[in-house]
Amino acid sequence: MNNTILRISSPKSIYTKLFILFSIIGVIPLVVGSFYAYSKSRQTLLHSALKEQELKVNNGMRNIVTLFVESNTNLILSGQNTAFVRFFEDHNDSNLYRDEQAKALLQISSIFHGIIESAGFADVNGRVISSVKEGKNLSPHEYSENISGSSFFKEALLLGKGIVFNGHPVFSQSSGKWIIPSALPIYNNKEKLIGVLYAQIYLDSITRFIKNIAHPDDIVIVVDQNGNLISHTKKRTGEIILSAGNLENDPSFLSVVSRMRSGEGGNRRIIYDGKPSYITYKDIPEERDNHNRWSLGVITSEDAIYGEVSAKKYLLFVLTGSMVLFAIAGMLGWRISHPIHELTKTSVSMSRGNLSSRVKLNREDEIGQLASAFNEMAASIQSSHEELTKLSITDSLTGLFNHREFHKRLEEEVKRASRYNSILSLMMIDIDNFKNFNDTYGHQSGDEALRAIGKIILQEVRSSDFAARYGGEEMAILLPETNSAEAFIFSDRLRENIEQLSIKVLNGETLHVTVSIGITSFPGDATDRKSLIETADKALYFAKESGRNKTVLYYNTLKNNFEVPGKTKSLLEDIEEWIFRSLSTTIDERLPSRRGHSVTISRTALQIARAYNLNDSQMRDLKIATYLYEIGMLKSLSQTIKEGSVSKEELDLIKDHPETGVEILKKIFNLQNVFQAINHHHERYDGTGYPSGLKGEDIPLLSRIISVVDTYHTMVSFNLHNKRLTQEEAIEELKRNAGTQFDPVIVETFIKILADNNNEHE
Repeated sequence: MNNTILRISSPKSIYTKLFILFSIIGVIPLVVGSFYAYSKSRQTLLHSALKEQELKVNNGMRNIVTLFVESNTNLILSGQNTAFVRFFEDHNDSNLYRDEQAKALLQISSIFHGIIESAGFADVNGRVISSVKEGKNLSPHEYSENISGSSFFKEALLLGKGIVFNGHPVFSQSSGKWIIPSALPIYNNKEKLIGVLYAQIYLDSITRFIKNIAHPDDIVIVVDQNGNLISHTKKRTGEIILSAGNLENDPSFLSVVSRMRSGEGGNRRIIYDGKPSYITYKDIPEERDNHNRWSLGVITSEDAIYGEVSAKKYLLFVLTGSMVLFAIAGMLGWRISHPIHELTKTSVSMSRGNLSSRVKLNREDEIGQLASAFNEMAASIQSSHEELTKLSITDSLTGLFNHREFHKRLEEEVKRASRYNSILSLMMIDIDNFKNFNDTYGHQSGDEALRAIGKIILQEVRSSDFAARYGGEEMAILLPETNSAEAFIFSDRLRENIEQLSIKVLNGETLHVTVSIGITSFPGDATDRKSLIETADKALYFAKESGRNKTVLYYNTLKNNFEVPGKTKSLLEDIEEWIFRSLSTTIDERLPSRRGHSVTISRTALQIARAYNLNDSQMRDLKIATYLYEIGMLKSLSQTIKEGSVSKEELDLIKDHPETGVEILKKIFNLQNVFQAINHHHERYDGTGYPSGLKGEDIPLLSRIISVVDTYHTMVSFNLHNKRLTQEEAIEELKRNAGTQFDPVIVETFIKILADNNNEHE
């Protein structure tokens, strides 16, 4: 009820607000602030303690994992000693091998002094060949003659080479302590299992590895999946294994033990040893073939966590009282100046074009009313501006974007696709026989048809697509990240939906209209905004010329224009092959280093391409590129090649031959991927090549393939300028330059292909 009175009463004066402010500053902050600070301090200390516990848990886990990793690593390294691997091969040296085995086992024991109880080597039948205990070598009568009944021995026989088995803790009769067995199968040089190398770690060494991670008042425990206490920093665990549940009967602690057994992690408040405490626990990550799944926990009492809070109470009270006095003067100035500052800041922001700016004030006085009125005015201005902006870029009849906005967005999308090497499809849509429709049923009916089609388009396009009215009865849709096949599926669905539209004309009759659609894609069909529109128009023209009410891809228009039943594809491919091979023959005749090798170079390059699983289109581009990549040398030769040395200017002309070749071919063909392959076939993998200095995989794949194949065939062919190399010498040269001049992966693939070819000829 009081809130209602405040809302309907007259605006509060500055005087009333100051009076209330003094009352609040004088009493409430002192009480609330002290309580809040006390609570906050406890929360902070608890949060800090839990974070510290988590760090200790992670350190303890790391130490335990490190113990097993280092033990296993030393076991694996020792297992590679010839004294173990060749023991059963050289019977004459068995005594020597026994001595070497003893040295290796003693080394393991010395590295893990006080950690490893014993280590030994046994054959596949369990007969112990050599053994050490607590750093001392044992004679055969001092140790057990057979360990075939041990579970760790049986498990190790089932493992592959280099895999260490870590077993569950077992009690050692000889030392009277619990141990953890580790075993490694030993294979000879013929990959035959000949025995097992084992080491047995004292269980109480776990406590040694985790004891120093925590504060002396903290308790660190390790529990296995059966609830057994593996380690406890305050209790002895090496000679007897207890159930973790026997440590404390409080349900909160027993619940945590249950969670630790199940492999869960987290932190909990518990009662331990009669004291409220917190425990953080986590499951230790399992290693391969380690049958021990343990969980580690750190327990800290609340007394240790909150011990510092009481010492801060007096200081907290003094600071709170002082801050109240300073706050009075600060709040008075702020309450007066802040609203004026907010109004000024927001006004300047709006004058600079940020119409979404608002005054951020929540007051019920005169200044609050002024701020609310200002925000309402700003919202009205912003709404009007947005409406005008929308009208300026939208076609009012169809609801689609207008022609001017289409060209702006198309330019942006083409630049984006070029920058990120992505694809972009453009659909041009034209209403079939629309002029006759207007002439017969009137322009109002035509407008209704345009409105209905625009509505369908807006329903079908994605949020990332862009639909616009391109002309009278033409619409256009930009489809980012969409190839021709995906655009075709979408356009056919759209065309069918438009065909099903029911349009009522002025005389009440219901009519249907159809559309023709042309599709083109960037960069496959076009290289810039202008050519994208031109190719889409050509596809649309072909759709209308071939019967209307259909979708045509620009890629297919050439095929359709020359369609001869059963022979089109074969005819086009034969013509293409003849043209490019004729050009290749001309190049071979003018270049002695290539004479007769164009077919071989093409065949070898295509073998590499098949190893990379390139598609048919990429294979075609590569084949064309191998025919034509040296066409630029024809012009360079006519200007530079002569008797004697070559000048720097003439050498520069030769280096320009890739770009020269592309310029020649661009005047005749439209083969973008082929042009890239030709232009960059003299780039080097380390970035020191020409013409662009591309590096690594920035160099087109086809260019990298041509570079390797061309260099190889040049080296093994007759050459006026260099000595002809054998195949082996050429391969060595390729290997030497792999990673600097050539792509090392392609070099490796090419050498394998050469080897396979040689095997076939043999």
